[in-house]
Amino acid sequence: LYPRLRARGLLPSGPLGERQFEVEQLKTRPYASALLGWMQGEPLESRRYEVDIDGVRLHGRVADRHPEGLVRLRAGTLNGNAVIRQGLDWLLANAAGDALPLVQFHDGGDAGPGPHVLPALSASAARAALRALLQLRQRGLREPLRFAPYTGWVLYNAPTEKQRSEGWKQWHGSDRSWGESSSDAWQLLLRGADPFATDASYADLLRNSQVVFSAVREGRAFGADVSQGGGT
Repeated sequence: LYPRLRARGLLPSGPLGERQFEVEQLKTRPYASALLGWMQGEPLESRRYEVDIDGVRLHGRVADRHPEGLVRLRAGTLNGNAVIRQGLDWLLANAAGDALPLVQFHDGGDAGPGPHVLPALSASAARAALRALLQLRQRGLREPLRFAPYTGWVLYNAPTEKQRSEGWKQWHGSDRSWGESSSDAWQLLLRGADPFATDASYADLLRNSQVVFSAVREGRAFGADVSQGGGT
């Protein structure tokens, strides 16, 4: 593995690169050990899925399928992007009728490296969650959509009384921490607007975040019709 990482320019040469490789091995070993112990020698496979949601064809090949679940490993804590990627695979497989839990290995704090399991879903529940996401996507094709994965993940996890303040910190950052608003892509998408500037725009950001993460984390459609926009 070390020579391959060196060849791809992911590690420096010499003793410095070797030390960095050792450090990364130590970081990932608990997750890899937990994963291998859970798999019990059963090989992983990929499988192609296809579903139709209100005339929209969703399809893709999902990797790392185990007979007991879809396996996902992340050396560290979950973030919004990882949750969305892993959750979409889980929703697609279950919507297609392959009822499988999502078996995750990541830093779960006191809960350890895993397995952390999201249960299998009925096809109808998975389809309803995907439908909610597609409705949100349709809004995003018509107008700037107030949503960003890191900020949304913070909003989803924070206690109700701290959601706005914790989300604001993730969006704006500080002199010592990265803020998602510093991304040129998000500035372009939102036309430079601050989603925390007004109560109405914040409420829209919060609801969009709840729609996304209720789907990919809980396998459910949040609320009613999400096709209606929020305030401006």
